[in-house]
Amino acid sequence: MSSVDSGPISVRQARERCPRLLVVDDDEVSTRSVTRVLRLARPRWEVTVLESATAAARELEHGDYDLLVVDLALPGLPGTALLEVARLRHPGVARVVFARLGHGLGQHPEVRAADAVLARPASPDDLVSALALALRTSARRRADARRAGERLAG
Repeated sequence: MSSVDSGPISVRQARERCPRLLVVDDDEVSTRSVTRVLRLARPRWEVTVLESATAAARELEHGDYDLLVVDLALPGLPGTALLEVARLRHPGVARVVFARLGHGLGQHPEVRAADAVLARPASPDDLVSALALALRTSARRRADARRAGERLAG
């Protein structure tokens, strides 16, 4: 179900349900490490891992995610394109870049527009802190969208 179909959730609702994260990375070692860290530090977080931006773009249409974690070096569609899709079609989903930043990638407009940029390698504490902050951003963004919709309807 897309965020358009389900409507925005409130900050309180986001706290009551388990946050849903979509991690997009084709590096199996990295995704295993990230999921292990998150499982230990935040066992209530639901983590889905996909290996391509194309699969992730499809999943965003059907899942109600709070946070998108993207590597930039993905096969096929680049991570920057996925960030743009998420920004335009799923504005309530927080966007975090988790990548080796080099060759000017950090200057790409979609990377700069992300809610957080975390360079690899990152410590478990830095990873969890950055994602927790991005989840709070997502909850605020959804609450703001809900309030704006209520004002327009009222």
